[in-house]
Amino acid sequence: MSIATIIGCGSIGQRHAHNFRRLGYDVRTWDTNLARCTVPTCEEALDGAAVVVIATPPADHVSSALDAGAPWILIEKPVAISSREAECLRGQSGVFVGY
Repeated sequence: MSIATIIGCGSIGQRHAHNFRRLGYDVRTWDTNLARCTVPTCEEALDGAAVVVIATPPADHVSSALDAGAPWILIEKPVAISSREAECLRGQSGVFVGY
């Protein structure tokens, strides 16, 4: 079974987790609110993930995406807090923005 990791489990992250479960993925979640996590660490959540959804506050989007290491990464909008910050994602394959 493929693993989908959701980083940030507020209302948007919870919606993504629900949708990936319905698609048959094994869903792992990680959030700074540990009550929302299905695994104890972010590293464990990312281990072996086929897809990662970044649904954290915008200031964390770029760094989280660069650390994800998954073949497919969906970043919730906005991708970054400035175009300058987002520039390092240019040319990264498998990185998409939810809009």
